[in-house]
Amino acid sequence: VHSDVGAEGSSGFAGDDSDTGYAYDKSRGSKLGEFTAGSFVGAGIAVDDTAVDAASLDRNVYGIDKSNGSQLWEFSVGGSPKSGIAVDDTAVYVGTDNNNVYGIDKSNGSQIWRFNTPNSVRSGIGISQ
Repeated sequence: VHSDVGAEGSSGFAGDDSDTGYAYDKSRGSKLGEFTAGSFVGAGIAVDDTAVDAASLDRNVYGIDKSNGSQLWEFSVGGSPKSGIAVDDTAVYVGTDNNNVYGIDKSNGSQIWRFNTPNSVRSGIGISQ
């Protein structure tokens, strides 16, 4: 495992160097499911009540069902996500090395907005609710 590890409720999520992300049961340590991205799944992971949101070096952010690891949606950010990710009740936020910060709809993976910066976004993403 070479990624962030996320956990919420009874399940957790981690990515490995084989481009695979795993949903697991926290109390038993058993695998609930997995999904495969196009590259390392570890640019950022956030877990909430229903889903896992994960950024991959394949230049995509994924919504993943935390109960079984299946992919719910995929959004291309056009650059490598370097900032980690943050989530609130409705959106996923990620910064990339193509000078953008994105707000992505958690329910369907569509772009809500994009903010262009003069340089690559490599800092952590912070939000206030």
